[in-house]
Amino acid sequence: MKRIGNMFTNKIGLALGGGGARGLAHVGVLRCVEDHKFKIATIAGTSVGAFVGALYAFGKSSYEIERIMRSLSFGRLASFAPGSLGMLRNGGVRKVIYEALGDVRLEDSRIPLAIVCTDLVSGRKVVFTEGPVATLVQASSCFPGILSPIEYQGMVLVDGALTENVPVQAAEQLGATFTIAVSLAEHEQGRMTPRGMFDVISRSFDILVDHAAADKVKEAHYHIQLNVGFMGRFKIEQPERAIAVGYEGFRTMLSRPLLYWWIKPIFDHIYRLFYALYRALAHAVQNPIHIPIPVIAQRLRKIFRIPN
Repeated sequence: MKRIGNMFTNKIGLALGGGGARGLAHVGVLRCVEDHKFKIATIAGTSVGAFVGALYAFGKSSYEIERIMRSLSFGRLASFAPGSLGMLRNGGVRKVIYEALGDVRLEDSRIPLAIVCTDLVSGRKVVFTEGPVATLVQASSCFPGILSPIEYQGMVLVDGALTENVPVQAAEQLGATFTIAVSLAEHEQGRMTPRGMFDVISRSFDILVDHAAADKVKEAHYHIQLNVGFMGRFKIEQPERAIAVGYEGFRTMLSRPLLYWWIKPIFDHIYRLFYALYRALAHAVQNPIHIPIPVIAQRLRKIFRIPN
């Protein structure tokens, strides 16, 4: 059963979501972590979350990560790739990680690290906790249809956002008992009007991913939604503002009173219990010939992740 997590007594897992250039806001989150000497036990990342998370897990400071990200451009990260499975290749992502960290592997990180990708062959999420960091960060960042997928161990890997944009479950797989989900959200007041083909594709992808991720982020003990709708996916704009948004988002979480962190997990579990019972009873009413007890048990196992 998933433990009732308390932020001050358990292993803290940080789940960093995808969002392209908007990931600069993750730097602000990490800067707040550093300023408050907050201990992170595990990190899981998808797409740009994998990029930022990998750098931090291997010892780079938020200031070093900011410098690296400010130096990036779409032209530096992607190159034209005729005849491939995408219009462009994002080999630049692998090169940047390699130059910053060297030929390192996930299992050697200072902070346990997981990178989430999607396998186009099986259609499933793949969580990597072992393997070459540069290659897997590149794979997790392959925007499908635009950037060519990466072939690795018999799989065809693309952006992990397709299956788990904010990798809460991956953070828990590493042993986290209190998970903090950080999503790069677009609030209504911050959304940009598409200004070109890439903006249309990006916006469509965001809508699909946001709807798919809505339920999964609820599994986190705390969810930080960063309003970075003023930025596009493919170009770094207003970096100071993005970093400030991330910093303030994490600082707001830390400003919660101590009692909140003792009570919130308990209420979260009570809510999940009653929601499971409600869904099971609704199913029983719609299907009266079935005995509801097995259905209730099945839903409870799913909610609390109890093995069969």
